[in-house]
Amino acid sequence: MTTLSQPDLVKVFDDVKGVVGPENVIQDATEREYFSQDYYKKADPVAAIIKPPTVDSLAAAVAQLSKAGVAMFPRGGGYSYTDAYLPTHSPGVCIDTRSLNKIVHVDEQDMYVTAEAGCTWAQLEEHLAPLGLRTPFWGPLSGLNATLGGGISQGSASLGSGKYGISPESVVSLDVVMADGSIIKTGSAGQAQHSPFFRHYGPDFTGLFCNDAGALGIKARVTMRLQKRKPLVQGLSFGFDDFETMAEAITTVAHLNVATENSGMTLSALRRATMTQSFSEDLKILVQVVRSGPDRLGSIIRALKMALHGRRYISGGSHSSANFVVEGLNKSHLKGQLDVVRAAVSGLGVEIPNTLPTVMRAQPFMDYDMLHPDGRRQLPMHAIFPFSRVEEFNAKYHALIANHEEQMDACGVTQISVYSGISTNGFLFEPVLIWPDAVEEFHRRHTSGAVLSNVTVTEPNGPARTLVAELRQKIVDLMYQCGGVHLQIGKAYPYIRDRDATQIRILQDLKNLIDPKSLFNPGALGLHSVI
Repeated sequence: MTTLSQPDLVKVFDDVKGVVGPENVIQDATEREYFSQDYYKKADPVAAIIKPPTVDSLAAAVAQLSKAGVAMFPRGGGYSYTDAYLPTHSPGVCIDTRSLNKIVHVDEQDMYVTAEAGCTWAQLEEHLAPLGLRTPFWGPLSGLNATLGGGISQGSASLGSGKYGISPESVVSLDVVMADGSIIKTGSAGQAQHSPFFRHYGPDFTGLFCNDAGALGIKARVTMRLQKRKPLVQGLSFGFDDFETMAEAITTVAHLNVATENSGMTLSALRRATMTQSFSEDLKILVQVVRSGPDRLGSIIRALKMALHGRRYISGGSHSSANFVVEGLNKSHLKGQLDVVRAAVSGLGVEIPNTLPTVMRAQPFMDYDMLHPDGRRQLPMHAIFPFSRVEEFNAKYHALIANHEEQMDACGVTQISVYSGISTNGFLFEPVLIWPDAVEEFHRRHTSGAVLSNVTVTEPNGPARTLVAELRQKIVDLMYQCGGVHLQIGKAYPYIRDRDATQIRILQDLKNLIDPKSLFNPGALGLHSVI
């Protein structure tokens, strides 16, 4: 990395201000601290936050920063827990892409949509819904703030993943800024006079820049496939006595590829999800349920059933629940798919009120707190496993937790887990560690006042932090041993580990070609270990 004197750095930022505007180069100390932390960690502050208002200004700023030797850490909505955009080198800047939020073009004939990388998933959904259109994968639950560029760079799974897979599987083309400020267009758009309607014309250049953790370029525009929205939607929920039967249900439904969302959680996680919901908030959601239903009478009946059952089933004796969402072209199509799901789960679980999937579809993108409802910190982790190894991991994971139970009790550390089926060939397992600790600026900005009022710890909790870090590493190692792979690789998951030398050399050569000074998110994908 280049060493710049303070006067040289001032000159660089003056030059960047000339292309993005002086108001879009932020050097306030509080902002620099905020933009240098994520869900889990904080790093030494970046020297500035750059907020390009246009794609051209982004490209120009990248070229200037690269020439000067300033490291760039691209950031979308910021909901990382894997050090995704945390600075690792100085001088470094955060490239905040959220001002690049225009929806550029919707092509209803050729069925694709192009939007700038800072556009949120909720913004895209709001734009497409009146047109009767949707992308196959249509966002993480954090889509109010999460951006398209972040979701493609890190990989996302949630809405639509049960049937259509993860976020990059819906992408057909990308506009990516290289270190010299040039912009590469992938897919069919890579040739003049061609629109970005098709991905696979020769080697898959689009795939190279998906899930790259921002190490290979900065996303400027994203083009995704479109499909007609199905007019009828309904959820089903089931309770299970143990993890094994719940996992079998998720797996069986996944193999049938009929549920657009296919998820489960332990009962303790379900209780957590509803802890802070007030009666007035319940009423708002019920109104959304009625408004969102294609059949007004049916929607009212579902809302009344939700009101009648409330959350009473959550306090029952079940170990866990699984929730499925199916979509239909008409009533008979919908009923047929519901019957398929019920038949698949028959004998494994007991059907319970479909409150959770109904609420999720009524308000798919909701603000959610970065802290546990009781004010404690939390750290999600995840891995996607082949279905054949899920039970192996679950057993070893709970054995690991049991071995640390005494330490966890002493430090106030607890855990919950949530799960998802990813299309027809993956099972996402997401453990979450929860512990009492002081909160940072990031948590304060992304947590409601009601939850912040429950924070009782004001000083860093050293013993708990040490234990959580130890557990995190052991859990990630265990995920690796059981054949797990990861989205949101960032700088936390072992992408480079045990890869053969040829693969690493190809990746490094590609990195050197695109970013010869290694200024794009250094450390991402584990490339710091081979540079």
